[in-house]
Amino acid sequence: MLKHLVEYENKIEQLQLKIKNQETKEQKLQAKIREMATTIATLEAKLAKDESIADPTEPTSCLPFGNSSDIHTIRLPGTEAFQVPCDSRFAGNGWIVIHRRIDGSVSFNRTWDEYRQGFGDLRGELWLGLEKLHLITKFQPHELYVQLEDFNNEIRYARYSNFSVGSESQLYELLSLGDFTGTDGPALSEIPNRNTAHLNMKFSTPDRDNDISNGNCARDYSAGWWYHNCYSCDIHTIRLPGTEAFQVPCDSRFAGNGWIVIHRRIDGSDCYGYFQNQTDQMLKDLVEYENQIEQLKLKIKNQGTNAGAGKDESIAYPAEATSCLPFGNSSDIHTIRLPGTEAFQVSCDSRFAGNGWTVIQRRMDGSVSFNRTWNKYKQGFGELDGELWLGLEKLHLITKFQPQELYIQLEDFSGEKRYARYSNFSVGSESQLYELLSLGDFSGNTETALTRNKKTHHAGHLNMKFTTPDRDNDYKDGFNCGKANSSGWWFKKCYSCNLNGLYVHTKTGENQENTINWLAWHHKPLKFVQMMIRPVQK
Repeated sequence: MLKHLVEYENKIEQLQLKIKNQETKEQKLQAKIREMATTIATLEAKLAKDESIADPTEPTSCLPFGNSSDIHTIRLPGTEAFQVPCDSRFAGNGWIVIHRRIDGSVSFNRTWDEYRQGFGDLRGELWLGLEKLHLITKFQPHELYVQLEDFNNEIRYARYSNFSVGSESQLYELLSLGDFTGTDGPALSEIPNRNTAHLNMKFSTPDRDNDISNGNCARDYSAGWWYHNCYSCDIHTIRLPGTEAFQVPCDSRFAGNGWIVIHRRIDGSDCYGYFQNQTDQMLKDLVEYENQIEQLKLKIKNQGTNAGAGKDESIAYPAEATSCLPFGNSSDIHTIRLPGTEAFQVSCDSRFAGNGWTVIQRRMDGSVSFNRTWNKYKQGFGELDGELWLGLEKLHLITKFQPQELYIQLEDFSGEKRYARYSNFSVGSESQLYELLSLGDFSGNTETALTRNKKTHHAGHLNMKFTTPDRDNDYKDGFNCGKANSSGWWFKKCYSCNLNGLYVHTKTGENQENTINWLAWHHKPLKFVQMMIRPVQK
């Protein structure tokens, strides 16, 4: 029996040595992951630094509202405005409340989609939403303040200097917390039980398990959170009077604190198996981070190479242009990017009305059909150097990002040319059915056809929803103007102009139905049309 006891003691020592080695390896891997996460954040900031440009007239946080503890509206570049509760009671002015628990009136046992979108009451219990947390902390660095109170009215707080949440593609990972201060322990970043730290963890919900345990922590605890591992293998040392000190596994998950585990069966694994699995996962994360860093470096390198080719040194080329203005008198294809969107190519023009115009529509030879579906008009179609429709979604994003003027160049088959210019062109979102929200003041050497014209008795198209052959949003009851005219447009009953109508090759000058036309000029088909927008020059 004594022989068996010695053998068991040797096995325990070997296992403890293995676990200690794994702990050391784990600490090194965690340090490497933190370093890589910082590198990725730096590279992303370098790649997308123009996202820090915001409309100064729209607050991007609660700071502009001073010592208010009320609900206010903020907007980040590239997003819709949304409401947030502000707070100045606990830690000074300008705090956005992202989470509040006060009375149990709201269930936090929610799905992934609900945690992504947010839920609750802005004046009561709430979760602001993971997507908003990502956008807010990506837009500019944020600190995090956590106010805590127990049922004995004891109050504590925790404060972290750099709180950052990843995107949905990163599973809303808790990327950063920064330095800790407070009157309680740093439970989010590091506490003695490493299995409950949350830094660098993906978000988990009852229906989306992203923790590193063998179970689903969110389902077990009926709430979404940045869970680490709910099955603790932590070992602590105790000593009973008259005995040598010995180690035991402790547990505080099921019935409060302070329980010694005397028997556990989970999945046939042991604590060493847990550490090995955790190490394997971190090695996978390292490979993923390394690939991410390489891709970002390559993207930045390519961006620098493209930007350096054939530049006019008199033109200021920003890292990422948001319009054609930075490209000077170019009438070529260039890449722009609006904050919060992927970069995309546009056709720039400086031939008709000065520099910096983005072509949003062009008709020149009938080579492209404009008899398209709603989705095609939404996404855009055609060729950037030929006939094209840039896309309703891009029109919405561009005109929402900053005020744009609209210039329309017209030419008929007799070689006669006209132009129309509007000072404030704006298109709504898809939820608004891409409504023609604004046109501003008109100028030009023809009559206006997009706005109401008392002289020609044309009703215009202002404030009309967009209609396509498969989506009828016009005002003509029981009749689809898009289908009847084989095109998409801001039809009313039906049109004062239709620049997306049928292209008809004719030099006869005869009036024809359903063709490209500007009725405030004449009813003849048009040979050439180009619609362009440019940021309003102050």
